[in-house]
Amino acid sequence: MRKVIYIIPLLLTLSFTVLANVNGAKAAAILKKVSAVYKKYETMKSSFTIKSTDRNDKSTKSSGTLWLKGPKFKLDYAGQIIYCDGKHTWTYNPTDKEVTKEKYKKKKGSISPSDIFNVYKKDFKNAYSGNSKVSGVNTYVIKMVPKKRRNYSYLKLYVNQKTNKISKLSQYYKNGSTMSLVVSNFVPNPKITDAFFEWDAGKNKDVELVDLSN
Repeated sequence: MRKVIYIIPLLLTLSFTVLANVNGAKAAAILKKVSAVYKKYETMKSSFTIKSTDRNDKSTKSSGTLWLKGPKFKLDYAGQIIYCDGKHTWTYNPTDKEVTKEKYKKKKGSISPSDIFNVYKKDFKNAYSGNSKVSGVNTYVIKMVPKKRRNYSYLKLYVNQKTNKISKLSQYYKNGSTMSLVVSNFVPNPKITDAFFEWDAGKNKDVELVDLSN
């Protein structure tokens, strides 16, 4: 009887280990296809919707547009437009007619706009977590647990099963709140110049510049 008692936990441990290895391998295979897709694009434009839900299940939703070119990005979201050339950011508030210039410093452990379509390359332990539908489209779900301490517990990446493109990214925080970004439209390789990611003071002479970059 004692042998049975000892063997059952051992079998359970082995089963979970095998399952974890299988799910990890499947996640790696899916993400390899995702990487192959986005490697083709030098520039990207995406429309998206972000839904934030607090621990009491109250949620807010807003939409925006993101342009990407390597480390450069332009983000039109929440009533502001952020320009980033990889070295500086300009945050423009059209209502106040004011733009703030700062040195670009990526917060440690954070996910910046330029990370949205390559977040899977970061330091995560990935596992296949089943299938789901996003806006009626079948997707693979990859659970991504950070290997280093972060201000969130884990991410879930939803990958379109036909195109291998990212459909949704959800972030689960330790306080019980979540934030999900759903890609509503994606344009590969739009023609974008480097100047597109910089604030043009000459064309915006009526806007006050607050320079905090020095």
